[in-house]
Amino acid sequence: MNIIFYIREQTKLIESTYLQWQKVGSDYGKNINSFYSLHKKSFDFIERIKPWGDSFGGENIHARVYDKRMIGSDVFKDFSTVIGLDAQKIPEIRENQSIIAEFSRLIESMDSLLEIEKSSREKLVREIVRLSEKFRTSSKEKIISEELEKEIKLFYHEGNKKFAAEYLKEPMASFFMKQIADN
Repeated sequence: MNIIFYIREQTKLIESTYLQWQKVGSDYGKNINSFYSLHKKSFDFIERIKPWGDSFGGENIHARVYDKRMIGSDVFKDFSTVIGLDAQKIPEIRENQSIIAEFSRLIESMDSLLEIEKSSREKLVREIVRLSEKFRTSSKEKIISEELEKEIKLFYHEGNKKFAAEYLKEPMASFFMKQIADN
């Protein structure tokens, strides 16, 4: 039995999840701060992996750091390799396109000010995603403020250290520990 568990530094994970929920029209809480407050516990890796370890044994958990520097640009190929499939025969799967911070703020405003039919919202968001790709290199804003970033890193720090020690192998453990270090 193989349990494959991908993790990434929480500020990146929270931002990515927030933007995905915003993109698809899930209840993202209207801003990143409320989203984090509502879903804080869901991003605690040690708590999320515990039931799997209890049920299947820690030796069956293969924790991986979701970062191109660790697994390459195709998570499906990494997953396939971990479970023993020939990843060379699998075509590359493209990343999920995301929204830049400036357009995320636009969607927040749109959702809070306007009553838009679901299909119209989907069309608008698809255009915003397309524009995000076009303007990605000129984007300067951040979704998560410096204050919130510090709060997030502090909240998960001890659990992340425990997770890295118990579930990550080298070089992923060292890589992850560098990511979560207080700067």
